Amino acid sequence: MGATPNMDGFMLLLQHPILHRYRILVPINDNPASYSATTTFVSMASLAKRFLDLIPGRDIIRPYLYPPLKEHRDIRTIGLLNTTGNDLECILHHGRLDGLQYKCLSYVWGKPEISSRIIVRDQDSSKILGYIPLTKNLYSALKDIRDTTEVDDKTLWVDQISIHQEDSDEKGRQVELMGEIYRHALAVIMHIGPAAAHDAEGIKLIRILYDHLEPCIQPILDMSWYMAYRRSKPLPVEHLPKSVTLNHPGWPGLLDMAFGTWTERSWIVQENVVNPNTFMLRGQKKLDWICVATMLVLFGVELLPLELLREIRESGRKKASLDCYIDAVSRSLEIKFRKSRPSVPAALAFFLSLCENLEWYDALECADSRDHIYSIMALSTDRRKLGLVPNYNIPVQEVYIDATVRMLTTDESIHHFHYVSLLDNLSDPLYPSWSLTPKLLGRQHFLDHVLYAAHPFRSTVFRFDSKYSELTVRGHIFDRITFASPGNLVKGSTFWAVPELENATRLVMELSAFALTLKMTSTTRQNISQLLISIIAEKYRNSPESRIRNDPVLSLWCYLRISWLVIARNYNSLPEYVQDLVPSIEEMINNVAQLAGKEDHPGLTEEELEIGNMINGEKITYGRSFGVTEQNRIVNFTFKASVGDSLALLQGGRLPFVLRQARDKFQFVGDVCVPGLMYGEAYKGLPPENIDREICLI
Repeated sequence: MGATPNMDGFMLLLQHPILHRYRILVPINDNPASYSATTTFVSMASLAKRFLDLIPGRDIIRPYLYPPLKEHRDIRTIGLLNTTGNDLECILHHGRLDGLQYKCLSYVWGKPEISSRIIVRDQDSSKILGYIPLTKNLYSALKDIRDTTEVDDKTLWVDQISIHQEDSDEKGRQVELMGEIYRHALAVIMHIGPAAAHDAEGIKLIRILYDHLEPCIQPILDMSWYMAYRRSKPLPVEHLPKSVTLNHPGWPGLLDMAFGTWTERSWIVQENVVNPNTFMLRGQKKLDWICVATMLVLFGVELLPLELLREIRESGRKKASLDCYIDAVSRSLEIKFRKSRPSVPAALAFFLSLCENLEWYDALECADSRDHIYSIMALSTDRRKLGLVPNYNIPVQEVYIDATVRMLTTDESIHHFHYVSLLDNLSDPLYPSWSLTPKLLGRQHFLDHVLYAAHPFRSTVFRFDSKYSELTVRGHIFDRITFASPGNLVKGSTFWAVPELENATRLVMELSAFALTLKMTSTTRQNISQLLISIIAEKYRNSPESRIRNDPVLSLWCYLRISWLVIARNYNSLPEYVQDLVPSIEEMINNVAQLAGKEDHPGLTEEELEIGNMINGEKITYGRSFGVTEQNRIVNFTFKASVGDSLALLQGGRLPFVLRQARDKFQFVGDVCVPGLMYGEAYKGLPPENIDREICLI
């Protein structure tokens, strides 16, 4: 007689997705009178389980049956039992959120396939109540927490276990509470993966670098890592310790921990920042969250050597540009530091609206698109005003449209339009063009709407149709696009750690758009001035810097010259189709040089180099097109715009916008910079009530 089969292993095998994908027609009762009424399709896994149930004497551990949570603020926690080996066991506790003591586990779900399980026992551990399936990553995290000596009490709240994943109603209610669940926890344990051979050296190096560069952290966060990268102010420390070289054995471990998959998840943002006591667990080793997170920001400001990131950047392991993750982590650090200051009221620690947070964290991932909204609600200043309640029973598009309608009605403005400009808001008929969508369009420059006041009315009244497919606003259509250059949409960062050859290619595409635009009008001082104002989106008006304003022709020449130096150095390595664009750029530069009086002086003085670099730091060109309008304006608009689109000023909006006519209605396309109309000039001496009319957006 053969050996007794391993039934627990067989039960895990039955959870494999392929056995749930194929379905078989089987009878559901013993009456064959009506075949169609007495048969149904079941999965191969379900059928196999039926046969297993017929084996005499077999002790089957069945899936755990979740008792319902009785009250709205009830939660479940798990107490990890001190088992050994590969088996995980726990006790589930039910109670009021504010009546339980627990730690929260933050981890990366990873692949959704179920590969492990945890056994649930009754309160005195004498009886098995069932099992809960686990993903590979969660099993690894729980096993490390069980075995580590660096975490004392092992009572945990774990989303995959504490929430009944098959109950959408419960899931929605628990997700609504997640900000409070994490805030109330004794601590948040962030598991960043199993131990690796290079961890010990990596952890030592993280500590050395943090101690050495710690004086820079607060100044960087105070001015934003982008401004620190530009060195708008000097940093207290600018060099690595002498003992740290590119050959230091700690770099592989540091990079693995600092740029791990934890940086990619949308949910981890909330889980990291709402609780002041957060630490990381790498295998069974406890790490300081701030020390590890700071490493990303130090790379961002080039205090750590960027050449070490080449392999990560070129491997394709990261779906988004590395600066997206630095953005998200620096923002989390900023919130952490603000919350730690006694002088900062708690309400001001999270100082961005839901729409602004969506923009900040939009490159982060989540398995369910609805969670792009739900995962950052607890961080948003307007969460209570909006009244959004997580609901996993409604389609994704309804969640996004509902969130958009709530933003419009509570703000009484269309400030969210600047973010819609960055999204794919035109290709999916399920979404009206004025709505937020979960579809991104890559890294783009954008107009910072808070700098402008194109329409004098900051708020307005809207009207929706009964299906929320149409939005009626009041505004004024004032021009139409007659020429649009090709859009300059880029992959990767818009400014940070861009390889020079890639930067040269981008510059050729950018300058080619300038050349085409000037060719459609003429290279006059007035047109050059309009083009420069479009390139930097009139930002100089908010700065004491006057050199650009006083001589726009010379200023543009300075920028063209520093760009040309990069192009010339890399010309022979450029693709042929890019090289073909260079002669028109050279002709434009010569024309501008002649007007600037620089045709015989191709070199740059120190002041001219500074002006060129200033424009390079302020330009709004990636993801943008340049064009000409019926009224001979040179404008800078979203690359989604086309010839024939209209330009409009809308009540409640700070920017001019591009609209696309669809019979007697319009689609919202995106934003546009129109020199001379960014600060209410169109309404000077003209009351909006006399000019604006109703415009229906679909």
